[in-house]
Amino acid sequence: ASLSTTTTTTLFTDPQFPPCPSSLDGRRGSGKQPSLSPSSSSKAPPLCRCKKRARIRTVGKEGVNQGREFWSCAERDAKRRCGFFLWADSR
Repeated sequence: ASLSTTTTTTLFTDPQFPPCPSSLDGRRGSGKQPSLSPSSSSKAPPLCRCKKRARIRTVGKEGVNQGREFWSCAERDAKRRCGFFLWADSR
């Protein structure tokens, strides 16, 4: 006797919590393009000292700056990063 099983997937949606990359994995995007949050999207990302578009990030460490956004070098290789840093709310 063969058993046939059908699975139906229903997606949960909440209008007050729309889906976005950070709601899925805690990150702010795929890492391939600079991710712009609503607070930072009004201006183009600044250029870091590598002459690349900086990437927006969010402080995750507990403390007074937790949740605060900042711009940093977008270079993925830590050895090649230029050390650029700028608070997003200081622009």
